Amino acid sequence: MDNDFKDSVKARLWDYKYTPFLSAYVFSWLYWNSKLILIFTSSKLSIEKKLSCCRGEM
Repeated sequence: MDNDFKDSVKARLWDYKYTPFLSAYVFSWLYWNSKLILIFTSSKLSIEKKLSCCRGEM
């Protein structure tokens, strides 16, 4: 079952190579939201600090 899942993920990623508009959308979304992604995945910050960073209150 794990091999089937891995194969389907590989096939989906291979399809992204041939769909440039979707790939461009995903990469641009990640670029524009990279600050939020880094804030919410940081384990060193408390929840209150994460929310204050999102509001721009640093």
